[in-house]
Amino acid sequence: MSGWLGNQYGPTDRFLTNLLVARTGGTTEGAGPFRQGDRAWLQSYGAIVRDWQFVGGHETPPINLRIECLAWLLDQRVPPGPQDKANAEAKAAAWRQAMAAGQGERVLPECVASILTQPRTYEAHHAQLVLDELQSDYERFQTYAVAGLASGEDAMDLFYFRAIGAAKLLSKAAYRPLYDSSLKAAAGVINIEGFRHDNFVDLLKSYNYAIDSRLRRPGPGRVLLEWDPAAPWLEYLISTSTDPVSGNWSPVESYVPNGTNVSFSVELPLEKRGQRYFRLGGQVPLLDGLPNNTTGTRFP
Repeated sequence: MSGWLGNQYGPTDRFLTNLLVARTGGTTEGAGPFRQGDRAWLQSYGAIVRDWQFVGGHETPPINLRIECLAWLLDQRVPPGPQDKANAEAKAAAWRQAMAAGQGERVLPECVASILTQPRTYEAHHAQLVLDELQSDYERFQTYAVAGLASGEDAMDLFYFRAIGAAKLLSKAAYRPLYDSSLKAAAGVINIEGFRHDNFVDLLKSYNYAIDSRLRRPGPGRVLLEWDPAAPWLEYLISTSTDPVSGNWSPVESYVPNGTNVSFSVELPLEKRGQRYFRLGGQVPLLDGLPNNTTGTRFP
């Protein structure tokens, strides 16, 4: 059940294949012009649209009409093959077996590909369930290399809407791993130009993000800082101070992702005496190159 599209016809709409639309309307509802516009827009994406009308206004249609609509949807759908369900279940079992063997990084792109290329199938359904399981363990997910995970706007939408859905529920701790892992996965999507840039700016400003870093000392007087991509379009900034509470922070380095980085690393000098702190933060630049949204984490 749904309503009209609200005259919102734009390039960010996503209607995947095999979409059937059954619509009803009352004779006195006055929604004819809206239905015509929506029909044309949906059909431009290959959707099959059928309308029913009943005597009445803006109200729920009679039960017999609802049954007729449901029967039409069931009759017109592309039925699964005789082995589709069993094959999808077997594939999901193999994915879970691989995950248990520590091969989640290999399973991740396979699940994403199934969701994007096999919509409304048993395979996509089980791929979605396995993806949920992968993203529920962020401690492990953060170690995955995601560069080139998927390509195009449909892939970016997949992780954007997973991220924003989880963000709305961040008061429940169970959704934090889904939010952080969706941002990380989105950072690995390629061939998107500026698609969803402003949406991610708003998302990161409202709900922040996590940068997972590793610090080690390769030798005397040196420290090596490493980190993985945390979110799309995020630029990384390193600053330093001798007083992490009230001291001044001086910039050291900045790094701009080029779409192929699996991780970042930089070697930094240490003071011979005293203690020095480094802060790793990020900013999301606007499309005109101006910075927007900064945050940071301090570590000695």
